[in-house]
Amino acid sequence: MLRIAREALTNAAVHAAPSLFRLGLVYGRAGLTLLALDDGRGFDLASGGRADVATGSGLRRMAEEARSVRGTFSAESVPGWGTVIRAHVPYGERPAPPDRATGPAAPLTPREREVLGLLVQGLTDQQIADALAISVRTAEKHVGGVLHKLDARNRTEAVGRALERGWARR
Repeated sequence: MLRIAREALTNAAVHAAPSLFRLGLVYGRAGLTLLALDDGRGFDLASGGRADVATGSGLRRMAEEARSVRGTFSAESVPGWGTVIRAHVPYGERPAPPDRATGPAAPLTPREREVLGLLVQGLTDQQIADALAISVRTAEKHVGGVLHKLDARNRTEAVGRALERGWARR
């Protein structure tokens, strides 16, 4: 995970010129998930092939690193909007994928499910408010509700739990 995080940070700094870079680790039941988000230039994954192993050698190295320990890797990017990198490595010998539902249905309201989907994309409270045409204060309250209901200390932990339980998609 350290190598993947280092590569994600290096790629963002060298190629994307982001004003914001977020890096998070989520220790889930099935394994460790790394989330790396930036608001840099982004790039068109479709022009380079499959999203999980785009043409960039840095992305290829990150994907190979994850696979070398039975993990998964994905990259999402939108030109002008930034990039999201996700890597998941299972613990021990348990090969359960991170997005497999492991519990009951999400205890979230429809609006909280919308907010969770935007949290998965790495949006700020202001960006969530803009996307949903609500006030920032209302967005903050919905984010707080999601964190509370998922018993998460922060956004990264909430996203990790939601992905792990199958309540959100990448």
